[in-house]
Amino acid sequence: MPLNEEQRDALRELTNVAAGHAASALSRRLAGERLVFQPPEARSVREAELAGWLGGAGAARVAAGVQVRGQVAGALVFVLGLADADWLAGRLLGQTPALEPAMDAALADVAHQAGAAALDAVARLTGLGLEAAAAPLRRCSAAMLARSLRREPEGLVLQARLQAPAFATDFLLLPEAESLPLLLKALRV
Repeated sequence: MPLNEEQRDALRELTNVAAGHAASALSRRLAGERLVFQPPEARSVREAELAGWLGGAGAARVAAGVQVRGQVAGALVFVLGLADADWLAGRLLGQTPALEPAMDAALADVAHQAGAAALDAVARLTGLGLEAAAAPLRRCSAAMLARSLRREPEGLVLQARLQAPAFATDFLLLPEAESLPLLLKALRV
């Protein structure tokens, strides 16, 4: 579904609100560490372009988040480079280095909390019934991650880069194509 500029603006604002709530939830877990983010993007992209956004096809990435269920289906994912994932997990656990299973559990937990906060904000803004369901943490290449996040050859990606002094993460909201008309209607565009 091609988007006009008014629809893109509304989706960028929705991403801004969701990313802001996710950043607040992360900040609380990090004892008030301040996170900022760049202006959000709202674009339809193919798998290869999404892999490029995530650092290039061969870049090693850690992805954690939630499945979006309810009136809108899709995924909400935080994507980190390995160094960023290690730093964040170490900070959450209060130790570095930590064993990978403990790191993955800490990252999955914080991604679920931040994702749920973001979805709650989206639900309040749109009036839609949304819920966050647990999704497995993945360690893989950006190309494999892009492939796993897309059901269609091309799809809408709402993206914001959250940054703190010591780490950064890409915040991605990926509504499924069949959910997009309802989401746009709820945004009144």
